[in-house]
Amino acid sequence: MTATVSAENGDAGLSPRAAVIDTDARRAHRLGALLGDGGIGTGVEASNADVLVLGCDRLGRGERETVARLREKAPEAALVVVVGRPGPRSARDALAAGADALVLSDQAGECLEPAVRAVLSGQVALPRSFGDGFRRPALSRREKQVLGLVVIGLQNIEIAAQLHVTESTVKSHLTSSFAKLGVRTRSEATALILDPEGGLGLGVLAISTAGEGEAGGG
Repeated sequence: MTATVSAENGDAGLSPRAAVIDTDARRAHRLGALLGDGGIGTGVEASNADVLVLGCDRLGRGERETVARLREKAPEAALVVVVGRPGPRSARDALAAGADALVLSDQAGECLEPAVRAVLSGQVALPRSFGDGFRRPALSRREKQVLGLVVIGLQNIEIAAQLHVTESTVKSHLTSSFAKLGVRTRSEATALILDPEGGLGLGVLAISTAGEGEAGGG
């Protein structure tokens, strides 16, 4: 069940109006109180709000789908996501799904109201620490080779044979490259590399899988 904040804060005719959408009633109340303290009204339905504030524990697939649905239903409203446990790609995923801002839950007291004001003025707001999520990951040539073979469906033992390295070396390269990409599984890595908007595909798949000059190396 989704909690909706309904307390009136400020003059709805003069101040922005926000709808808080959250399955956690306690967090929804906290976010509503923070908005009210910042002079932002919260006594409106989502369909009539100037800004939608979505609270969530993490930004997984379900949450990204919720963001996309909210954006589709309210294309003119500002959309702010407040997340409790962010991942390496949370900022990128939030914006890709249609959000205008991402706020960390433990920073909401200081950052929620300024983020709302920023997006209402046409800006995008993100935590400074998430800037790295928009930089191209620096993958080594060998990591690109291993990822390229993962994309075409080879298993670790097959990749090891292809590149003339040990299986443990393949696992080490995958662990390193997954961390750089902000993914946890082969399927997530494959989806990211093949995503035409991600810009990684050509850089990874263009690398020769023959391992020229690297046979037997790490």
